[in-house]
Amino acid sequence: MATVTAFIRTTKTDKNKSINVRFRLRDGREFQLFHKSEIFVFPDKWDKKQQKIKARCIIEEQQRKDFDKAVSDRKNLIKEIYLQKGQTLTSDILESEIDKVLHPEQYEQSRQTFFDAFNEFLTKHPLSEVRQNNYRVVLRALQRFEVFTKKTVPRQKNFVLDINSVNADTLKQFEVFLTKEHEYCYNFPELYLQFLEHRPNEPRGKNTLASIFSKLRTFFNWCNHNGITQNKPFDKYSAPIEIYGTPYYLTIEERNTLYRIDCLKMRHSKDRETYLYFNA
Repeated sequence: MATVTAFIRTTKTDKNKSINVRFRLRDGREFQLFHKSEIFVFPDKWDKKQQKIKARCIIEEQQRKDFDKAVSDRKNLIKEIYLQKGQTLTSDILESEIDKVLHPEQYEQSRQTFFDAFNEFLTKHPLSEVRQNNYRVVLRALQRFEVFTKKTVPRQKNFVLDINSVNADTLKQFEVFLTKEHEYCYNFPELYLQFLEHRPNEPRGKNTLASIFSKLRTFFNWCNHNGITQNKPFDKYSAPIEIYGTPYYLTIEERNTLYRIDCLKMRHSKDRETYLYFNA
């Protein structure tokens, strides 16, 4: 059974200043998450066993009630989030869900859906027609990812990409999806009936993944710059990077040989290798 406990961490320099109350979510020996709250307390007033203000501590009664209620409410909120998310919950998602409850106004600043924001980006961001088409490939991949997650991932039947709550774990899920999509489109053909775009038979290469995430990062940077969201999921996510082979450079002599070649004459030569050798 899941339990949530409140605790504080102190150092020698923390004796005379208020510090954050922290929370630990546990479910068995293997699963535990931590949350550092904005609730503050002086170490000498904290009752470790009761997880509240010490009973004999001299403090205004209303202040005591407000503090103890804040700790109790935060425990209940963490339990509620865990009941909804189960063990798919991570520290990043927990922080995000808590923040949504504490600061709902920040998540109402834009009523756009994720894909509304992406389409606005394509309309307002200066891109060539070729680059716009490349970004639309990313957009369609994100749409397929959302549908696939809803239909196949336990406890995520209501999954929706949200510009304010996409985090490092969401991006990692998307990376796994892109890596295995060539398998998914055959294993779950019914999910792809609504998508006309043909999926490749082979897995995407690392450079292709790197290009997709580079475009997605650009989209989030644009959203941050234009006040659409303050969310910066790439701060905690290591995106794939492009990898190229070792370049080999021509020597001056080799360059000069190529420069002096009579291409028209070589075109009509029956023995091109012999021609190149004697005319270098």
